[in-house]
Amino acid sequence: MLALVVDDSRVERELLARTLEAHGLTVERACSGEEALELLDNCLDPDILFVDLYMPGMDGIDLIRRVRSDHRFTNLKIIMVSSADDQNTIAKSLRSGADDYVMKPYTQDAILRKLSFVLEGFADD
Repeated sequence: MLALVVDDSRVERELLARTLEAHGLTVERACSGEEALELLDNCLDPDILFVDLYMPGMDGIDLIRRVRSDHRFTNLKIIMVSSADDQNTIAKSLRSGADDYVMKPYTQDAILRKLSFVLEGFADD
């Protein structure tokens, strides 16, 4: 299973990537929405996308809208990752096309629960 982690913070990107890799996923990384789109345009076909909300340039909402507007990614699962905890931001993320939302700081268990929820058949071995 392939995941794409998009976060402008190298530390956050690596923490999440290592958690996913420890549970059997292959992980690609992008430091911006623009880099994520470039990877997707160059035939990267992930099963799940983890997107940071607050990034310079293209933020997470804009990235999700762009991905959702592309018919190639209709089945791509997307989880928004953010420190924002207000209901308006969470609702806006979900309306933009995110399948779920996880709040920073998160636990490994929280990430695994979200994976189980959005990826049918995902199991922690």
